[in-house]
Amino acid sequence: MSVSNEMSKTRIISNNRKEIKNLREEQQNHLDKMENQHDKFKSQVRLNNAQELSSIRNEHDRRLADKMHSNEKTFEKLQGSLDQVKQLTEAEKEQLTIELQNKKEFDKSNFEMQMKDRKLQQSLSMTDMDHEAKVEFDRLNTEIEAKRTELNQIKTYELARIKQEGLHQKEMDKNTYVKERSLTKDKFYNALENLKSHQRNQIVTKERQHKNTLDIRDKQYLSESESLKEDYIKKQKDINDKFQNKYATTFEQNNKLMGRLLGKKEKLIDQVKGMITTEAKKELAKKDDSFYQMTDLKPVVTESPERDAYILKVEVPEHEVKQVKLTAFDREIRLSLDRNFDHKRVDDDGSKDTLKRTESYMTKLGVDDIVNSKKITKSYADGQLQFKIEKA
Repeated sequence: MSVSNEMSKTRIISNNRKEIKNLREEQQNHLDKMENQHDKFKSQVRLNNAQELSSIRNEHDRRLADKMHSNEKTFEKLQGSLDQVKQLTEAEKEQLTIELQNKKEFDKSNFEMQMKDRKLQQSLSMTDMDHEAKVEFDRLNTEIEAKRTELNQIKTYELARIKQEGLHQKEMDKNTYVKERSLTKDKFYNALENLKSHQRNQIVTKERQHKNTLDIRDKQYLSESESLKEDYIKKQKDINDKFQNKYATTFEQNNKLMGRLLGKKEKLIDQVKGMITTEAKKELAKKDDSFYQMTDLKPVVTESPERDAYILKVEVPEHEVKQVKLTAFDREIRLSLDRNFDHKRVDDDGSKDTLKRTESYMTKLGVDDIVNSKKITKSYADGQLQFKIEKA
């Protein structure tokens, strides 16, 4: 009977050990699952940070390209006026400075908001992890208490059973019975105390490991945040340096362009002066030229020596020959002249005034014979324009 009791106790202890081992494996699997989930979350956070940095960098490049495109358009508009070039350059400089300052403040504000959001998300994530760990520890404690209660019940049942068996074993010696009972109690209590001590040590160890893991992850988050902040400051500095270099280059190009435009301005002024002088000389020459003072063409018509054509002569300056036209029909000859007067003036503000006047003269001459309108020749010599109109 004693051997049977010992075997039953051994089976119970073996079953308890297997259950404790299963509990340990299940707890370890759950902890490994939590670590894997945290690693995935960490990788996702890094990926999101990289995407945000890439988006910020692309946005900065696009804004810089837009600003450069806008500057190029503004530069093309500046070529129209030298005074406007200088004023628009100063205005553009102030505008760019204001926009750069606003952009810095906007980017700084966005970065601070992003850092606050990340810290809040990390804090919430750590709070959730702490809550999950606390829930897991509470569940383990609950299971341990349940196992403890179950062991106590088993102990009570075994003690009752042993007591019942003892009542049926009156033939056994009292001292031997008491000794065996004491040994049985000591073994059971020792096993129970060992199990409790082991569970307490395991809980303390897991709590320390979890705390160390949380401390390491906090340090890693702080390190990554500082690294992101340093990268952002460095990139912002690079962008500012590039913008300053580009602005200095553009400003220097504008100054060179202004110099070239000033040179062209002087040339244009000289050309305008030359044109005005030429036109003035022409006007003076026209005033002194009797041709421009006359009010009648006064042509002279004679017959050729062969008497087969009419000769028409009229005095005109050489530069007005193209303006004199002659037509003939039947027994009539028509002589016409379009006399042009042009006067150009440049005001002090650079505006130009042009005055144009055209005078038309026509003289009709009758002849005795019918003329051939298709056979008319024209020549110029010694200040006289001569037309030869053949007879029909």
